[in-house]
Amino acid sequence: MIRQQTQLADDGLRPPEPPQALQLAALCGLHPLAATLAAAGMPPLVNRAGVALFLQCYAERICPVELGVIQQAFTHASGNHLRELIALDQSLPQVAELRELAGTSARAGRFQLEYLRPLRDQRLVQRYLETVEGGATGGHHWVVYGLTLSLFSVPLRQGLLDFGRGTLAGLAAQSAKGLVLAEAELPALLAAAEERLPDVVEAVLSCGGWLGLGSKAG
Repeated sequence: MIRQQTQLADDGLRPPEPPQALQLAALCGLHPLAATLAAAGMPPLVNRAGVALFLQCYAERICPVELGVIQQAFTHASGNHLRELIALDQSLPQVAELRELAGTSARAGRFQLEYLRPLRDQRLVQRYLETVEGGATGGHHWVVYGLTLSLFSVPLRQGLLDFGRGTLAGLAAQSAKGLVLAEAELPALLAAAEERLPDVVEAVLSCGGWLGLGSKAG
């Protein structure tokens, strides 16, 4: 970890925060509201109760699959398994729960990969980046985030919780803005969904990640 941070500093490209923190900050607007509603099987939001239900549906249906992908990416990166990392990335547009979000995820992931480009001594990062730039795989932000957690020795459980909370906060903010709800109402809307996250994370960790949670799109 120290070596990686030194490499960034030596190249004059060290970000003001660790890459995983920058990726988390980007979650606020990453999940398009309409696409996430479609992925959750929810109709357009019309009231406060609908927002609360939507956030719970996300936490129960989509978030477990996203966290499972991150866990798998973390495991492959930690084992230096490039082929498996790429295969995971390539499979994601076919996962029913992620299909509506895959395009946005890939665009965000390719942007986030730029923070890792200066790590020239990290062969897995450079080869994965080459594969993404060559168009052989999408570079989805779930995979990039899991890779980043591994690179910077971020505890996986904490990284998963942070991702879930960040995504929920971004979805809640978008929902509130669309319905012109007061910002003070957000904590109450988030409470029930956030309470589910520790259990979701434990389920993901106990079953080994996405392979036990996702379903292929028909």
